[in-house]
Amino acid sequence: MKFVLFLIFIIIGCNSTNDLPTQNSQLETGSKQGPEKSTENKAEPKRELLPFEKLETTIPNDLYKIADIKEWNAIPEGFINHKTFQVKVTSLKTDKTLAVQEALEVAKRKAHKMLLAEAIPYLSPESKVDLKILIEEYGVIVADSKLIEDKHHFVFQIKRPALQIIVKERLK
Repeated sequence: MKFVLFLIFIIIGCNSTNDLPTQNSQLETGSKQGPEKSTENKAEPKRELLPFEKLETTIPNDLYKIADIKEWNAIPEGFINHKTFQVKVTSLKTDKTLAVQEALEVAKRKAHKMLLAEAIPYLSPESKVDLKILIEEYGVIVADSKLIEDKHHFVFQIKRPALQIIVKERLK
């Protein structure tokens, strides 16, 4: 039964990706008259994305490199948009391979706790398991650092269409 509910959530989420607004869609411009209204005259302030936020898929050798501790401290945690949730973790392991393994384990636990806090109160045990499965399937490390102050720093992201809706409204 748990697996069936989780599959339904995935199917609904995948089907809803076709309905998500594009950059020039009606929802962003506020117009319902037709698609692709010109937005050249409207100056909307946009937050510039950090390089690791632009990554859609990552390969372990292609991770964004965190340069210093100031950059690390500036990285936000939590939902950065409706489809991306991120957490920051550090590892005291000096060996890079061991540090990555430790960071993955810690990041998954931290993301689970933070997403539980974002979800509705009193989630069922099945929903908590579904949340763990979601983190396992969609979570990846997208940024790392060289050794800074004897620590490796990592950014772990969970990217999935409609993630915020799934966490805050669909899990019960």
